Amino acid sequence: MIATSNIFIVIVALLTTAIRSTSAEHRRSGVAPTEQLQQHSYVRRKVQSSSYCGCDACTNKILSTRAGGVKCGDRIEFKESSEGGSLSRADACAFVANEWPDICGPCECAAPVTTPVPTTTTTPP
Repeated sequence: MIATSNIFIVIVALLTTAIRSTSAEHRRSGVAPTEQLQQHSYVRRKVQSSSYCGCDACTNKILSTRAGGVKCGDRIEFKESSEGGSLSRADACAFVANEWPDICGPCECAAPVTTPVPTTTTTPP
């Protein structure tokens, strides 16, 4: 029985050392943004507003779409955090929309919306 508990203590010590070593290694080399995003609890919060970034095009559907494995809304919230750069909501939305234009692009609300102006042609009599 004593040998079993000693083995358990050794295994726990080895795992603890391995985890600390891996964490230190990530701090030195930098953690991939996706991994960093997934480590934080604030990215788990669901965005409720359909105009989260200030425009109707930035819907919950867009915010919950994954870009590189992480939801657009979670990426925006991360950029607003101190660890992500403390960007304003508008700047965070623009940053993520520019980073993932095909997926998160509709959340770039500062971009002017261009509506085609109808043209009329007149023919001389």
